[in-house]
Amino acid sequence: MSAIEAHARFKVHHDCEDEFRDTISPLIAGVRENEPGTLRYDWFTNGDGAEYFSFDIYADEAAMHAHQRNSGEQFLRALALADVSVELLGAPMAKPDDRPAPFRQLRYDFAYGLGKHSAAANFTAEARDSDTGHIEIYSKFQIEPGRLDEFKSCAAAVLDVVKDKDPGTIRYDWFYDDANLQCLAMDSYRDADALFGHMENASTPHARLLEIATTDTEFLGALPQRVFTAVAKYQPRIWTFHDGIKAYSSGGFG
Repeated sequence: MSAIEAHARFKVHHDCEDEFRDTISPLIAGVRENEPGTLRYDWFTNGDGAEYFSFDIYADEAAMHAHQRNSGEQFLRALALADVSVELLGAPMAKPDDRPAPFRQLRYDFAYGLGKHSAAANFTAEARDSDTGHIEIYSKFQIEPGRLDEFKSCAAAVLDVVKDKDPGTIRYDWFYDDANLQCLAMDSYRDADALFGHMENASTPHARLLEIATTDTEFLGALPQRVFTAVAKYQPRIWTFHDGIKAYSSGGFG
């Protein structure tokens, strides 16, 4: 089976920030020590501890279910302290038992990228342990009704530009939800120069995308100052790395 990628968002209940942080610390430690099949387990925060973003990659479905079993009790404590939603990228909705998930789930299917499969399928312990100094971006497009075909045509044009002109783009995966109303894009760039190169090369087709869809853009991890200055006008959300399997984000996909 291919790797499974999952994102979880936590909106921590008022006055529960310290308790939530103390709850997820042993959860992260348990993954680090006992789950070789969990290849990525990075937690980001908005800075004041009121919101968290968890980014997971599991070697396969069995590894995901092993994590669910190992972290069950601790994770339920976290659920009691926050409102949670989970995105599964290409993963089945099935659980290891018949109980309904205690949180909202959305599923996205891989559509296209730099390879035939999501880059998460090639994510290994070696990739996890490398520090590429990458810049990682999460974008969600809300497609205007009736304009899916036009959106996909524009997205294909952007991807062609990336393949032809962006050697510093190390991940460019696009996913669609079951209703084909939302598109989720995951990008990684080797450094600031690679990101600026992409912004210049893909500016025209990307502008067309924004004419037929609204988008929310989020950066995972710290940004170089010149990147922060360049993107500030778009008012993106910037998540700060909190904790994970390593002392820094493992999202390089290098």
